[in-house]
Amino acid sequence: MRIESVAAVPALWEDAFVALQPVWLRDAIGLAEPADSIELVGEGLLLSTIKPAEDGDGVVIRCYNSTAHAVHGGLRFGVPRGRVVRVRADEQEPVAVHLEHAGRELSFTAGPHAWVTFVAWHT
Repeated sequence: MRIESVAAVPALWEDAFVALQPVWLRDAIGLAEPADSIELVGEGLLLSTIKPAEDGDGVVIRCYNSTAHAVHGGLRFGVPRGRVVRVRADEQEPVAVHLEHAGRELSFTAGPHAWVTFVAWHT
């Protein structure tokens, strides 16, 4: 495989090494594929964190812009979200963001080498 651009390396790395979702085999009876998903889009954006929020029942989604320029990115949700806020890394100072496509997508811009953090809640 020949890589034409250094910009492709983070995406290739993420495709190869992002953790799989483990399943305990003893519990596999009646197992169904999860109905929800979160997809990060944007050239040079790397998914860093998906975890429960420190306060409440939301989920924290954090990514990093690995490029030296601002990147327009987005999140796509498998299940609509009722509310999403952009926060600092410590989950403080929430700023509401606009959801599109019935709560399934949001767009954002990440500055050069910037971390971007969101907290999302289901409808």
